[in-house]
Amino acid sequence: MADSVRSYGGAGGQVAVIEDLERAARIIRSLRDLLEDAGMSLSAVESRAIEAYERGGDATRRAAERVKNALADAQVGSYGTGPVSLSAYGLGDRLRAVATHFNEAEEAAMSHVSAMTRAGGAITSMWGTGWWVTRHVWAAGVLVATPPLLMTGAPQRVAGSIRPEGLPPTTGFLNKDTAQWMAAKLDSSAVGFPATVYALAAVLSTLEGLFGEGHAITVKERETSYAARQPTGVADLMNGIQDEENRMDGSVSIETITHADGTRSFVVTIPGTEDWGLDADNPHDAQANLAAMVEQSTDAQMAVVEAMRAAGIEPGEEVMLAGHSQGGINAVALASRPEFLDEFTVTHVVTVGSPVGRMSLPPSVNVLQLEHTEDLVSGLDAVPNPNTPTRTTVERDLRYSEDPRARSLGQTIPDAHSLPAYATTGALVDAGGAGSSASAWRDSAAGFFTGETSTLKEYVPVVPSPPVAAPVDEIPRPQPSPSPGVQPEPPMAS
Repeated sequence: MADSVRSYGGAGGQVAVIEDLERAARIIRSLRDLLEDAGMSLSAVESRAIEAYERGGDATRRAAERVKNALADAQVGSYGTGPVSLSAYGLGDRLRAVATHFNEAEEAAMSHVSAMTRAGGAITSMWGTGWWVTRHVWAAGVLVATPPLLMTGAPQRVAGSIRPEGLPPTTGFLNKDTAQWMAAKLDSSAVGFPATVYALAAVLSTLEGLFGEGHAITVKERETSYAARQPTGVADLMNGIQDEENRMDGSVSIETITHADGTRSFVVTIPGTEDWGLDADNPHDAQANLAAMVEQSTDAQMAVVEAMRAAGIEPGEEVMLAGHSQGGINAVALASRPEFLDEFTVTHVVTVGSPVGRMSLPPSVNVLQLEHTEDLVSGLDAVPNPNTPTRTTVERDLRYSEDPRARSLGQTIPDAHSLPAYATTGALVDAGGAGSSASAWRDSAAGFFTGETSTLKEYVPVVPSPPVAAPVDEIPRPQPSPSPGVQPEPPMAS
């Protein structure tokens, strides 16, 4: 079984190739016009040579004969202007045919798993999910039917042997494609996708305020939890993001890579959603997901900016932003803002399972987007990723991979969205097994993957503490006002 992975967009994508073909066609058209002009000039000179031949003496006629023959050869000889111009016409036709064939190949690549195979996978997944539910019901039935024996523990042991472990295998029918299809229904509604997401973000923000969630407006450096990673590829980025997500405190890490010539590059690691509540202070929360998708500024993004400032990143020093899930959304949101790019030179972005198809980016930022077909989170933007020369998407069907571990991780939604699963896909990019566009992106990012000396710093968001109320016995007590017409007694002498 071949690993089912493809890349589109980027340097080897349809748009980039068509642009190259169009550029070549323009050059050939210009060359053809020049050849036609040259042919007309040669024809005019040949007419003059013929006149000289007809009117001149013997010596003039001999010279004119040689000139006339050379001019005729320059026009109609094997490499003359006429045949070469005609070849240019044919080459233009062949370029158009290449463009047509490339479009057909691109469309075929988009369907790298047949509809019949997908239907079979959906049926298998439904059967597995049904059997999972049945076993849970059966196990519950054992406990309900044998209450007198519960004290012995026997029913619990029987139910435990029946009850399946883990989550149901739903990814065959509930995945990126179905999430994209369902989310796209908002686009056809009266409200629209952006307005709906914006409204939900506003509601969550209001609820967070009611529950007293604080806002992180700065960061502090802390003692690092991990050694410098010295990344040598995309898979190392996944492991680095996992390190930060293990902390579950909104921390952002910045790795400073010092090159042999003394210049520096930076890898900024941004975690995904870490807080699903309404009263915690971690800025990487549920509300930030929605706000970032409609390109609003969030506390999580401000934490990244403050961390980059604290790390001393100077203008002109190249930066890569790498983020998982919400982290990828925040990375793209930051890299799309001119004021951010005025302060930091972001050349590369890596998103991992992030729904960023609606978000635009300047052509100066080269993006790699990793997505799994089984990961429904990456389909929540309701649209495919843009197919441009600077945005490369690597999409992989884990369920049809040749890697047994990847196939196992592709059975459930949380596993398909997890960083261990994406690390296996990053390893394919590193090995050149994810298509020419992915390889071209990695080559463009080689300065971040040198494995040279590096240092790692971690920054954790800081939420200002609310003002502390004064103790009750220190609060000045109001004095009663004197009754009208009654003079207050003078203070007693001590």
